[in-house]
Amino acid sequence: MIVTKGAPEAMLDVCGRMTKGASIIPLDELERRRILAFVEMKASEGLRCLAVAVRAADLNAQALTTDDERDLLLAGFCFFADPIKASAGNAIARLAQQGVRVKILSGDSPAVVAHVARGVGIDAARVLTGAEIAKMSESALGVIVQQVDLFARLAPGQKVAVVRALTATGSTVGFMGDGINDAAAIKVADAGISVDSATDVARAAADLILLQPDLRVLSDGVEEGRRTHANILKYVRMAMASNFGNMVSMAIASAVLPFLPLSPVQVLLNNMIYDVSEAGIPFDRVDEIETREPHVWDIRQIYRFMLVMGPLSSAFDIATFVILRSAFSADVLTFQTGWFFESTITQILVVL
Repeated sequence: MIVTKGAPEAMLDVCGRMTKGASIIPLDELERRRILAFVEMKASEGLRCLAVAVRAADLNAQALTTDDERDLLLAGFCFFADPIKASAGNAIARLAQQGVRVKILSGDSPAVVAHVARGVGIDAARVLTGAEIAKMSESALGVIVQQVDLFARLAPGQKVAVVRALTATGSTVGFMGDGINDAAAIKVADAGISVDSATDVARAAADLILLQPDLRVLSDGVEEGRRTHANILKYVRMAMASNFGNMVSMAIASAVLPFLPLSPVQVLLNNMIYDVSEAGIPFDRVDEIETREPHVWDIRQIYRFMLVMGPLSSAFDIATFVILRSAFSADVLTFQTGWFFESTITQILVVL
């Protein structure tokens, strides 16, 4: 016995008969339209559908292939309910506030996808299907993916095409899935995400695996990631400004003084004290504006901060040189000690 299951639209194409009560009747065009209308009604309620068909197998056949899936008897349908989690709507609304646009890429019917979208607060006015994507060029797909948030009846390769089209627009794309059909799209996304209960293939392709299948984890992760990014930038800006200022001051002092302005031990101790003072930066509080929207790595901003704060700290250093040499006529040890304390204080002030 050959038993085949699949999407109703595809299964109807390989079936020639159907069961109706205790009878077997021809699957004519009228019955096809009636079945599709019934399936569409159930899909609008959020029920996923699989059609099941059978046929007696050829006992003399060496192996079965897809060519044997023809002239099948439509036996019935299996409907599956997958209720939307109560927290999903709030999580997606929070992601929207964070500047993250959520799209649904699914192999389910357009009606099911639209039902799920409405349940979580995503605009369901337009659903793009795999059949429509198959007729599009890459350039046309690149335009439409920016306008549409819902995609239905997608084959695995079409999910990959949508992800790549979004990436080509300059967007940073994360893809979350748990099935075999999602593995390829998970792999090509900038951030491939799966869950602990996913198939082995999906987990192997993912960059991140969520231990809790809850969208709130994603919104929390986005906020934490932006907080970490902001603190890293903060550390880099301060370290570059401080080191640049020290280099300028050391170069000037070495050019005008007949001795080393700082001993090697003092230089190392100064750096160690400065690094210790920055140890709390990973736990530092971040302004809300830093987590409200995505930020990119801007090296020009870092250079601007360095070129302003570095020379500013050097100005204090030069003032210290003048005071120590002119007002106090400091000897070598006194000069080195005085600049060591001043340099340490200015670096800590940069952190504060």
